[in-house]
Amino acid sequence: MSYTTSTMPIEQGNIYHIYNHAVGAEKIFQKGQECRRIITDLEKRMPAVSEIYAYCIMSNHMHLMLKVTAEPPKFSKALGDVLNAYAKWYNTLNHRMGSIFVKPFKRRIVISSDDLTWLPWYIHRNPLHHHLTTDWQAFPWSSFRFYLEPQTAPSFLNTSFLLNQYGSLQQMLAHHQVASASWIENELV
Repeated sequence: MSYTTSTMPIEQGNIYHIYNHAVGAEKIFQKGQECRRIITDLEKRMPAVSEIYAYCIMSNHMHLMLKVTAEPPKFSKALGDVLNAYAKWYNTLNHRMGSIFVKPFKRRIVISSDDLTWLPWYIHRNPLHHHLTTDWQAFPWSSFRFYLEPQTAPSFLNTSFLLNQYGSLQQMLAHHQVASASWIENELV
């Protein structure tokens, strides 16, 4: 059977690139309070079912790199609860009704060591690709800054896993610089 990015089964122990987009062109993460809210929802529900290694919240979509640590139904329910809780809060705040996220969430399995090092750079750099900033390293709704200052990281973010993959913070920064110098625009989602 051939799987799509929204039908690929989730398996415990695997690392995934999870991403979801707003319905249509609606910008659902424009304000700081909106970004803080989805991060709070992630922090509340996801540690029991996953280890999050990287994230980025942008105006109309979000990216996560994570390892599924719970049984797949528990993981999917927790992520669904995050998205539903945010949608209810957002709809109440904006006096609107209906879905705000495309269903189901999309996912790609991370298999190779190249994927493990390329994906965090891709997630961290995505705000530049979408013209939300000219300095992706300073983008406030990305996990990148917490790799520079891990003592300030939210409790749900595991920074040690990726640093071990790269070998050190300096090697991670060097990889991000090399990747930035040689990226191809159409490789980005």
